[in-house]
Amino acid sequence: MEVKRVSTHSFLPLTTTFIILTSMKEKPPSEPSAPSIEEMELEIWAAEMGDPPKIDLHGQIGHLALSELETFVHQEMMNGTRVIKIVHGRGTGKMRTTVHEWLKKQKNAVLYFRDANSTGQIGGATFALLEEIRRASY
Repeated sequence: MEVKRVSTHSFLPLTTTFIILTSMKEKPPSEPSAPSIEEMELEIWAAEMGDPPKIDLHGQIGHLALSELETFVHQEMMNGTRVIKIVHGRGTGKMRTTVHEWLKKQKNAVLYFRDANSTGQIGGATFALLEEIRRASY
């Protein structure tokens, strides 16, 4: 309960204070703000220096690769993984383009993605930062 003092009246010899009791309404939890590009880059950079979960799509056919990628992304989200590595190879660049187009459409799953920057991986792998699943608290 919150106590608010509304007014005080003085009458000789009696002073009366009017007090209103109001229930404190809980403010709804504010949505966390979206991370900045710098924060997302930092998470991906840290993962690139380590060994994040990865999927290798070398030599797979487009729609089959995307089906496998979709399963992998959702599984890693459920595991609480923040960054994944998608190995698509260099080749003609068609698989890379297909993967990037698919990632762009995954607004509820993928926050950010970019090509690998490590020597030997440039153009052949993509890192993606996944959304955190907000679990209901009881």
